[in-house]
Amino acid sequence: MKKILSVILVVTILWVSGVSVFATSPDISAYKTVLDNINDEYSLKFGYVTVDASKITLEEYENKIRKLARQQKELLDYIALREIVFIKTDTEQNKIVPSSHVIKTRTKPTWSLGEYFTITATYAVYDGSRIGICRDSRINLTIPAILANVFLTNISSPTYSVIDGGRTSTVQYTTTVHFDSIFGIDNVLLYTEFYYSDE
Repeated sequence: MKKILSVILVVTILWVSGVSVFATSPDISAYKTVLDNINDEYSLKFGYVTVDASKITLEEYENKIRKLARQQKELLDYIALREIVFIKTDTEQNKIVPSSHVIKTRTKPTWSLGEYFTITATYAVYDGSRIGICRDSRINLTIPAILANVFLTNISSPTYSVIDGGRTSTVQYTTTVHFDSIFGIDNVLLYTEFYYSDE
């Protein structure tokens, strides 16, 4: 009889504690709804990455996503305004190579999330006034990214272009950004520009 009562008591305690956990757990679909609403508001295509709802409130999540969405929208609007002069490959560019050129490797912060990531690329400057298409680029983590545990996954291949009549070369990646393993955002654009006059 004591064993039966003990089992009933244990089952009751487990059931009550389970109910209280379910009652306080936030609805994960609410986080996705917030992301979808921000995507609609800013005409973006951020992808949802699972959120650890025990470490971030819905309000905090919305504030962080909205801040990134504003940065991404400004960046996409800026890129759309620029006239792109596309050069397909280095091979095609090398068909008309001016007599003097200098090879440069430079590192610049990304335009969105620049406090966490930089892009390093190599490019040629021809006759001191025209830039070649970037190559051999890579994304670097900054010290704040390491300290805050901000990291990337699903990094696309880089996309390169030359704009401004050959004075600017651009590099962009699409990636998933993770913030301290609490939440992530898919389909984030990391972009920077290199200028012929960069020292």
